[in-house]
Amino acid sequence: MTKDDLFKTNASIIRHFAAIFCVVTNLVNSTLPVAAETLRKAGVFNPARLFSVTTSDVVRVSTFIAHALGDT
Repeated sequence: MTKDDLFKTNASIIRHFAAIFCVVTNLVNSTLPVAAETLRKAGVFNPARLFSVTTSDVVRVSTFIAHALGDT
């Protein structure tokens, strides 16, 4: 599955819910605005109930830098 396929799948799933959403997927910078707009169009958008987590990206970058600097 490509990232584009994953993005389309996640976008189609999220449009059917009106709960608290935490977007924890690659392309979070693209997926979160799509989720917000989808919820807005469905009439259920509440900015206090939609957020994202980028911890996996931070860990990935930290690991990359550590390896580049020779740390293990």
